[in-house]
Amino acid sequence: MANSSKTRVVVGGGIVGLVSALAASEMGPVSIYDPGIGSGATYAAAGMLSPGAELLAGEHHALNDAEIALGEWPDFLNSLGSPEQLFFPAAGSLLTGYSRGDHEEIRRLTALAGASSLPCQIVTRPADAARFEDISPRFDKGVFFGEDAFVDVDALVATLIDVLKSRGVTILNKTVRRIEGGETAVVYTDDGSCRYDAGLVCTGALTDLIGQGHASSVRSVRGVTIRLRRLTPVAPRMVRGLIDGRSVYIVDRPNGEVIIGASADESAERYVDTLAVAELLRLALLLSPSLDTAEFLEARSGLRPVGPNGQPFLERVSTSWGWHSGYYRHGVLMAPLAYRRAVEFWND
Repeated sequence: MANSSKTRVVVGGGIVGLVSALAASEMGPVSIYDPGIGSGATYAAAGMLSPGAELLAGEHHALNDAEIALGEWPDFLNSLGSPEQLFFPAAGSLLTGYSRGDHEEIRRLTALAGASSLPCQIVTRPADAARFEDISPRFDKGVFFGEDAFVDVDALVATLIDVLKSRGVTILNKTVRRIEGGETAVVYTDDGSCRYDAGLVCTGALTDLIGQGHASSVRSVRGVTIRLRRLTPVAPRMVRGLIDGRSVYIVDRPNGEVIIGASADESAERYVDTLAVAELLRLALLLSPSLDTAEFLEARSGLRPVGPNGQPFLERVSTSWGWHSGYYRHGVLMAPLAYRRAVEFWND
């Protein structure tokens, strides 16, 4: 067990930083630095807990961890007090295609899912009409992943902050300018410096605090999501459409809010471009035409960190500092595993 007299620090307040601080809070005093908690890649996340989506991106190596993480979410939420209206279990996700080529790709993906323990079933119209509610008739078959779930990310961040504060965690809305390692972890801000016994850098795609030899191993992918509100809500669900090789997802929340995503381009510049918004809306309307009457709420963007070989990591970069990053699109899904990795680091 880690020494409870040690002081610990986390730099970065996205989902990975918050759960890393949560792990540290069980062992002794901890501080977390971020000028905008939850405002990075986490801000643009849709909250899908969907291992089946890993297949779409060609990230088959992550499938096992994703399945494990999905199974750990109920216990993870229990540790937070099981907040209501945050977790939507077994909402299920439908993967469907537009063209013959899209259906061929889905058949390939289904074979991969069948080789794992991921439960899925072939669905068609009209036999499984309920699975295609409010979906264009052009989409008449697909694969349904019945155990997929989703969370309200904004509510999750708020809950984690409340839990951290209740445990006495110090949350500092300050920008860390640099860090130093050695026997202690030193944090420098515009106000001066503070020393801690151990620290974790959880700044996602922002790698300025990491030494040059390490920072180049993470690349940044910008993603854009948009949020709408339906006039008539549908049942909570997730739909992923392949449309002439392009991928789009729609997450329907119980309150009628809809999240559509996600664009992706290799960029270190965070902004919302009109082309990404237009393309997401075009694809979403092909998939669910009734969205043409939905209210446009906002668009969000985030820089997602892609680790070496596409794998997330927690590695020690000095005697007192660790680096926790590389979760790409899956920081929310993998939060229980990120939490366990942080526990192991703090106990080391």
